[in-house]
Amino acid sequence: MTDAPAHVQKLLRQQAAIAKFGSFALRERELMKILTEAARVCAEGLSVPFSKVCRYRAEQNDLLIVAGYGWQDGVIGDVVSRADVSSPQGRAFTTGEPQICDDLQKDAGFDLPPFYGAHGIVSTVDVIIKGNDDQPYGILEIDSDKQHDYDQHDINFLTGFANVLAEAVSTASRGAALQVTVDQMKALVEEKDRLLYDKNTADLQLRQAQKMEAVGQLTGGIAHDLNNILTVITGTIEILAEAVADRPELAAIAKMIDEAAARGADLTQRLLAFARKQPLQPREVDVNSLVIEASNLLRPTLGENIEVHMMLAGNASRALIDPSQLTNAVLNLALNARDAMADGGKLIIETSNTVLDDNYAGLHSDVTAGNYVMVAVTDSGHGIPADILNKVFEPFFTTKDVDKGVRPRPQLGLWIRQTVQWPYQDLQRRRPWHHGENLSAPSEGHRSTRRISEHFKH
Repeated sequence: MTDAPAHVQKLLRQQAAIAKFGSFALRERELMKILTEAARVCAEGLSVPFSKVCRYRAEQNDLLIVAGYGWQDGVIGDVVSRADVSSPQGRAFTTGEPQICDDLQKDAGFDLPPFYGAHGIVSTVDVIIKGNDDQPYGILEIDSDKQHDYDQHDINFLTGFANVLAEAVSTASRGAALQVTVDQMKALVEEKDRLLYDKNTADLQLRQAQKMEAVGQLTGGIAHDLNNILTVITGTIEILAEAVADRPELAAIAKMIDEAAARGADLTQRLLAFARKQPLQPREVDVNSLVIEASNLLRPTLGENIEVHMMLAGNASRALIDPSQLTNAVLNLALNARDAMADGGKLIIETSNTVLDDNYAGLHSDVTAGNYVMVAVTDSGHGIPADILNKVFEPFFTTKDVDKGVRPRPQLGLWIRQTVQWPYQDLQRRRPWHHGENLSAPSEGHRSTRRISEHFKH
């Protein structure tokens, strides 16, 4: 009778351990944490120093230790036993009945892994962990380095605990499978959103290309008509200039007309180039030298209140481009920067080698991945508002008033489009050899970046 209160306390402690573990398993979703906690609670519930959970692997027909308590390194996740009667856990798995071994040394039928001896294991109890369908999940085993007199209450505790663990394993497995499904659904939604974004981007690019094609056709027609008119003017002005050579006042007027016609012819060439009817003349050039020549032309035009700084990379590669088009693009970028700095400021022209990778090319349909030379023009002006940034490369787009200046320059978009156009006379395949990029924000200055391909493949 004196042992009765202690026995009752042991049963209450074991039942509390099962309840506490069940509550833990309901909150925890990670299977390995559930198995590790189960091994700890079982060992403490039966006052033994070791316990482990073995998972059955059908392909290998073995039992792998996946969680445990009290073991040294190299046991959990590494040691396996055959799922047959050659081991205590294999016998329990095969028979489906709890297996008690009070003294492993007396049972000569077991082929035990070396770690049993290394830990001094003497007695074991194994119960089966049920699984989904007819396939058990594995085995729950407690181990002691002493002979232990296990009673039926201990077996009942271990069996009941294994049943709770089986339900926790099943719930965690279902949760993991559900999470995989959720992740797959999220991936499908993200893929759908990406495809929709790509479609919208492609539609926008198509509309822009159609608009540019229409503008190009219109521009080409106008340029041809204008060129015919200028041909008449330039052809007759020479005759008039010779006729009034002895009258200085009329000769000056004739010279002014001739200069205006020359500027008109230059504009016509740009319009024809934009319409892709005027062949460009790309050749391999030293980009730094061209930029220096352009800057020398700029200094008298920009005025004394604008500082010009050159940041030219000494290792800038040679690039294939029409030299006059690059010079004109740099000049117009700089002159537009001057207009953004009415009270003076700083203008920086820089060059460098750069690489546009496949990711960048994927975001810009007009870019072929590869090595490039970058020409960047940066100013300290007021910048370009974000709502019109995507329009700066459109031909004839401008923010200047109609009456700004007596001889307004062609809009920056025409120059950029002209310089970025396809060199159709050299290509059987449409491959871009220039790419333009504008980076700007209001109150942060204006950065216009030109990238020129280092290599051009026919």
